[in-house]
Amino acid sequence: MRHSANRYGSTELSLTPDGALVIETNTGCAFDLMQIATGTGMLTKEILGFVRTAGAKI
Repeated sequence: MRHSANRYGSTELSLTPDGALVIETNTGCAFDLMQIATGTGMLTKEILGFVRTAGAKI
């Protein structure tokens, strides 16, 4: 197997006046350690472009 089984997942939501908004989903792992270690977030221009092509309005 190239990957182990996905034993857990998490979703971060924000409650807005227009309803719930998915902020981030993690399946089996998270990037928070890397973000804490580098002091930067993951929302780069490339990631933002990808998310927008998937239909998200950011």
